[in-house]
Amino acid sequence: MAEGLAKAHAHGIIHRDLKPENLIISRDGYAKILDFGLAKLVERRERALVADSAEKTRLLVKTQPGTIMGTVNYMSPEQLLGRRVDLRSDVFSFGVVLYEMFAGRRPFASENRIDTMHAILHEEPPPAHAIKSDLPLVLERILAKALAKTPKERYQKIKELAAELKALKRDMELGRAAPAPAKPRLVLRHATTPARARRIDYEQELNESQYKAVMTADGPLLIVAGAGTGKTRTLVYRMARLVETGVRPESALLLTFTRRAAASMLARAAALADERCQRVSGGTFHSTAHSVLRKFPELAGVGRNFTVLDGSDTEDLIDLLRRQMRLTKDRRFPRKRTICAIFSMIVNKVIPLEEALDQFYPQFTDERATLAELFNAFEEFKRSHHMLTYDDLLLRLREALEGSAELCQRLSEQYRYIMVDEYQDTNKLQAQIVRLMTATHDNVAVVGDECQSIYSFRGASFKNMLEFPELFPNAQIIKLEENFRSAQPILDVAN
Repeated sequence: MAEGLAKAHAHGIIHRDLKPENLIISRDGYAKILDFGLAKLVERRERALVADSAEKTRLLVKTQPGTIMGTVNYMSPEQLLGRRVDLRSDVFSFGVVLYEMFAGRRPFASENRIDTMHAILHEEPPPAHAIKSDLPLVLERILAKALAKTPKERYQKIKELAAELKALKRDMELGRAAPAPAKPRLVLRHATTPARARRIDYEQELNESQYKAVMTADGPLLIVAGAGTGKTRTLVYRMARLVETGVRPESALLLTFTRRAAASMLARAAALADERCQRVSGGTFHSTAHSVLRKFPELAGVGRNFTVLDGSDTEDLIDLLRRQMRLTKDRRFPRKRTICAIFSMIVNKVIPLEEALDQFYPQFTDERATLAELFNAFEEFKRSHHMLTYDDLLLRLREALEGSAELCQRLSEQYRYIMVDEYQDTNKLQAQIVRLMTATHDNVAVVGDECQSIYSFRGASFKNMLEFPELFPNAQIIKLEENFRSAQPILDVAN
């Protein structure tokens, strides 16, 4: 099957709907891939790149960027998000089929489409050998790479996957493929893990400030952590401590700036305490907002099948509307990328267009009325076509929380403990979301350093650190001041 798919890819064809129903073994023993009805044909000169817009691709099915096409259970994350796909999307779908062939169940099986989409985007599938213990360990590595969430972490070509499957088949025939450990060994391992968590000597392994931050579980907490003072260590131990004291892992939420950072901290907490820490909800503000909007579209007031526009799509839409309004180059009007930055700043800083122009783009103040008209057209188009930008994910989540007491209460009760990393690089909109998500409790701990704020160009404000006690009047403030990274002469100069 993989070799057949490689032949299609060699001719620039992305299948986009791989599933068991489209894969058959004929009576003469040949494997066949059927139903290329949703296939996309990439131009020869562009095959190494992403299947792009109409200028770069020829579509056998007339679809637009942002349209979700395919069967949900077998779709790649980028397909679900309505992004442009390339040949690596088929690698993910083929990985889902492989997993189902070996394990006897789909890796992201859920009760409904929305939960399935959430699982594909945010959850890792259970190890195949945990379902069938006689499967070889190397197969788990192959499946994990094929099912990586981001395309760059997968096999870059289906031929690479086919080669590894051939090698695995050869090793199994020669008896060289090691099976996964038997289930009793896994049970014994899990049984001993909680005892390991109870042996953590927090007072011995942490300094005084870190220990105080870790042991403060309830109520609002602001941790001011300078560079090299062990803020990540503090968060990791805090997660371990919460789980150790009986907090349900699913009721804790860790918000970071990258999914990789969240995964790394959860893995460290699991290694420190036990595997339950891996069940802590972790991700970025945007991924959390996307998950909530997908799960509660009715309460959030968005279409169930909304699509998310990436940066390039957003700029193209703005350019389309600008041309329709005849805002051509013969006048001193900002380019589409600049317009996109202006509109993004309005949302993230929660300020009116006039203020954004006066403070950051004074050269375009004469175009204030026209930009306002363009912004209104932009918003109307997105809402009528059920489209959201990355900024809209946060904006619509905040609007949903403000407008739906039911949603606000459900999220607040679901996430009883919220932790935010790099709080100095959050924007006003994100700070408002944190406040709304703690409606029924104040159990939020934020970590940051106002001197390390580097994302002001994206609307971030170090003032969130200073204004945290205003959002949470009973907030405790703990400072991590012992540096573990730099030698004393460097610290003397810095001080």
